[in-house]
Amino acid sequence: MRRAPLAPSNQGQAIRGQHPTFLVVDESPLIDDKLFIDNVEPCIIANKAPFINLGTPKSKDNHMYKYLYDDGYATTFKRLHYTWRDAVKKGDAYSAPYTDIEMLDKMTEWGEDSIYWRTEYECEFVESVSSVFNPEKVKACYDDYILNKLDGHAGGQGSGNITVGVDIGKSVNSTVISAWSLEKSDEDNIARLIYIEEINARTGGHDIPYQRQRIMDVTNQLGANRLIVDCTGIGGAVEHDLRLACLSSDVHFVAFVFTGGPRGTKTQMYRDFTSYIQQGRVKVPNPEGLDHNEAKLIHKWTKEHIDLEYTMDAANKTEKISAPSGRHDDYCDSTAMALHATLSMLPMSGNFGQTIVSRPISKNYSASVGNKGTHSGVSLFTTSQRKHTLNKQGLRGI
Repeated sequence: MRRAPLAPSNQGQAIRGQHPTFLVVDESPLIDDKLFIDNVEPCIIANKAPFINLGTPKSKDNHMYKYLYDDGYATTFKRLHYTWRDAVKKGDAYSAPYTDIEMLDKMTEWGEDSIYWRTEYECEFVESVSSVFNPEKVKACYDDYILNKLDGHAGGQGSGNITVGVDIGKSVNSTVISAWSLEKSDEDNIARLIYIEEINARTGGHDIPYQRQRIMDVTNQLGANRLIVDCTGIGGAVEHDLRLACLSSDVHFVAFVFTGGPRGTKTQMYRDFTSYIQQGRVKVPNPEGLDHNEAKLIHKWTKEHIDLEYTMDAANKTEKISAPSGRHDDYCDSTAMALHATLSMLPMSGNFGQTIVSRPISKNYSASVGNKGTHSGVSLFTTSQRKHTLNKQGLRGI
């Protein structure tokens, strides 16, 4: 038995020229089509070897999809397709690790329409480009209430645990500030949008000092106790100043950095976001009950979430979450970060960012107690040379 990894880095050299008599290819959909056709198929044909091709579905633009559904391969392979429904059935040699109820709870957690549930559990081959959110689920977030008013205006809803999420605008993008209030429900916590604002070229552009001041004004006027900011790119330019401002205002500051890949922060964060939408834990004001300017912001929030897409990369190894070409995802990123801080992170009392030192640390503390340890009575560091001796008795009887 020989294990031969296939990767773009080795261009299939590990298997090229081999003539197996039995071949098993695991996670086949993760192998690029060119590597598979140029390296795997020739070694199968050479000896007409039995061939097991298995893996979790990804995009329809993949050799695995062709083997399963192309009529040209109908008489060549025996096709087997299993989903989570088959896994919960008791077999002759094993017991099912999960029940139907547990799997349905998992479906609710992940989101029935999410690409993760459809590929990992329903074993569906999806299109290369698909929507992140179900439009009906997004509009189901609407609730009848009004947004908070700032800058001297009264009204609005939301109190207590408030988180402000900020996506810093880059290039032609806008900066979006969204504030969310954590509320208790009969079943679980929910996040309610209580304020939203967009800073574009007409209302401040990329004036960093203005944006920094406006972010803190919104945070302080709402009485928010947590601020999470996208510090991936240009956001790093305001991180230091915002951190200091939050320190003086007793606000927990979180510098969030987006990373890609299947285990990246953006992928994981949007996976949770989709789950919250599916579970009905996100509340947004119904635009029909708002004034013209506020309704316009909510309509834009809705449209950006509906337009957001998963895009499979060339090798179908992972999916990229982004807006279609020519559109934006500023409202989506601001919301996703705020919901992450509101519903996923620890409460303020359980976070190291809120630790308060009740007793001031004396600068002369080391001088007053000396450099010796409390229990050992000896110092950790010394400027004189230590005397090394062997703690052994001398040899006797010689």
